[in-house]
Amino acid sequence: MLAKLLKYELKATARWFIPLYAALVMFTLISRVLLHNDTSVLQESASFWRIAVFLSMFIYVFLFIGILVVTLVVEIQRFYKNLLGDEGYLMFTLPVQTWKHIVSKLLIAMLWNLLSAVIGLCSIMLLVPAQELKELGLLFMNIKEYLGTMGYFSISLLLFTSLVFGVIEMYTAIALGHLFRKHKLLASFGMYIGINTVAQIVYMLIIPFFQNNLVLRPAPSLYPEQLNVLFLVSALSFAILSAACYIVTNIILKRKLNLE
Repeated sequence: MLAKLLKYELKATARWFIPLYAALVMFTLISRVLLHNDTSVLQESASFWRIAVFLSMFIYVFLFIGILVVTLVVEIQRFYKNLLGDEGYLMFTLPVQTWKHIVSKLLIAMLWNLLSAVIGLCSIMLLVPAQELKELGLLFMNIKEYLGTMGYFSISLLLFTSLVFGVIEMYTAIALGHLFRKHKLLASFGMYIGINTVAQIVYMLIIPFFQNNLVLRPAPSLYPEQLNVLFLVSALSFAILSAACYIVTNIILKRKLNLE
């Protein structure tokens, strides 16, 4: 049944993202052609090309920001409306465990977050001159040289767990805010701030300990290893916070749900 929920959620959200992705790619290609056109052509009709470049880049930036905003709004709207709004009456009559509803929303939200990030990064790379792209390659080489192969794993794990926490904490805040009889959206925003405060406290307790170790370590060769450990511990912190948020959200939707 989880597969059916994922398929339903994917179809319900794809209608927002696919047109935006297609439009961003189209205007990325148009902007690339205009920005990297032959200088002699630009000199012959400078005014026209400047206007064309400005309009193309304006639309590109508008779409780029629009994708970021839509990604955030859709993942919030789908959880709130589909599970806590009028559609919740239908969704919770289905023979599906509560955790599957949460997981389906979480996985699809993460998918669109990742796709938005990848497409956004690729669009930027298409606009950047080829010579400057070499610096990006040097960045990856420096990561491997400094942190070793383990660096790729620790950084990737940190990014993944932070993404999971970024989504699930919003779900938890919305679920907690829904427990209030009035001003539920305002309460959800307050709960979101509260969850972030707890997360910050966790970081304040963990990171200084590793920072002291990094500073006090006399051997420079141990620094990359300590940094990898710091990334892994941060990822573990995100994982623990995500698990806690998931448990709270599941309990509220399963035992405290009030759709009135």
